[in-house]
Amino acid sequence: MTFAQFVDGVEGRELTLRVVNRTEEDPVYGMLEDRFADQDVVVEEIDDADAPENEVLLCEAGEALAVSSLTEVRDSVLTVNSDLYITGSRPLENVDTPDVIAGLGETTFSVGGHQKYLLIQLSREIEAMALQAGEGVLHSGFQELSRLDDERGTLAAYETLGDADLDVHVYGIPDADPLDHPGVALHGIDAEEIRTSWFVVFTSEREDVQEAALVAVEREPELWDGFWTFESDLVGEVEEYLESAYLQ
Repeated sequence: MTFAQFVDGVEGRELTLRVVNRTEEDPVYGMLEDRFADQDVVVEEIDDADAPENEVLLCEAGEALAVSSLTEVRDSVLTVNSDLYITGSRPLENVDTPDVIAGLGETTFSVGGHQKYLLIQLSREIEAMALQAGEGVLHSGFQELSRLDDERGTLAAYETLGDADLDVHVYGIPDADPLDHPGVALHGIDAEEIRTSWFVVFTSEREDVQEAALVAVEREPELWDGFWTFESDLVGEVEEYLESAYLQ
């Protein structure tokens, strides 16, 4: 098994983001459409006299799986970019992913440019979940370890994670030694898969803690295919592969 095979093995789901009774300006809806352009997620809007204004429903096979306000989606996903996390303007404690976005698991996204923010947001969501749980194992792949030097917000996030009672592992090409923290184990690995993979995997032995994983591979420069999941069995398979391949 490889990270690419995990991505290729995701069968996908027929998901719809349905905007109900929109009063937000047209550009907001346009940004939502643009964020999911060319993805396996349909964006549509409807009017429903019995529903509140500016709701966003995540639907599968006609069933609503999650609901968020369009304002929440706008402020968390649409009108922000990766600088929010790279610079540290939004610390882990303030990460709040709308339910309709987090619920887009087990489907593959092919992203580049500003669309890559979806993967960044879910990476931070998983890191925030680990921090809130306060215990467990977190594996994170950054391609190059120097990325922690380049992104002060990411460095601060992993210093915070290292201070928690977590077993934190960071992977990347050994082009820097960016973090000297007793709570964070750096794994400098000169392997092509590490160079072209992006992953965040969180597991816990506590039954009341949600496990999660994000896996993405760079097929072409700055073009990523990836998915995220909250299914414990799949999360465990990803962790098992990672540990057998790189921690033995």
